Amino acid sequence: MKKTIAILCILAICATGLFAALIQIGPSARFTGDISNVEEYKDISNYEFGAEARVNISAFSLAANALFGQDRAKNIDYFNSIITANIRVEFAIFELGIGAGFDLPIIWDKTTGDVLIGEGVNQRPIEKFYEVFGNSDLLIRASAGVNLGGLGVAADYKLPWSTIQKYIQDKEDTIETMKKGRVSVALLINLL
Repeated sequence: MKKTIAILCILAICATGLFAALIQIGPSARFTGDISNVEEYKDISNYEFGAEARVNISAFSLAANALFGQDRAKNIDYFNSIITANIRVEFAIFELGIGAGFDLPIIWDKTTGDVLIGEGVNQRPIEKFYEVFGNSDLLIRASAGVNLGGLGVAADYKLPWSTIQKYIQDKEDTIETMKKGRVSVALLINLL
């Protein structure tokens, strides 16, 4: 009887190690180039690097990315923080998820020393911190991952909601729409 209980306890501990933990954290990278152009994957300037943290509670997950990138031609650094709320499903060691969240970009122009928000010609200096949230884009996120032991590997695809709206309204009904999304990969360490 003692052997049976010991074996069941060992199996239970091993089984719980196969799934995503309550808290996961680790390094992350996001590709910012044209996802259909294989040559662009070779250029390191098309990547943002940083970290990702997740809190997983049953079928729900809150994920936050903090990514750093540079554009040497324009002499700018940019910092993106992406926060998403997700619904997730686990199948043994595999995980699938879908969710929504916000992209909170901040740009540092090293030439002028200004901290900016906005894109392209709409860039402007930040006067108050909360302006970052007012300038954020709503994102839709699809993810897949593998959790094995104390580690997890996850990939996700994020697409701006405005792009999806244009697709639905037939204003931009082509495969080019999907190229506006961003692909991220994270190596996650299970903490709890």
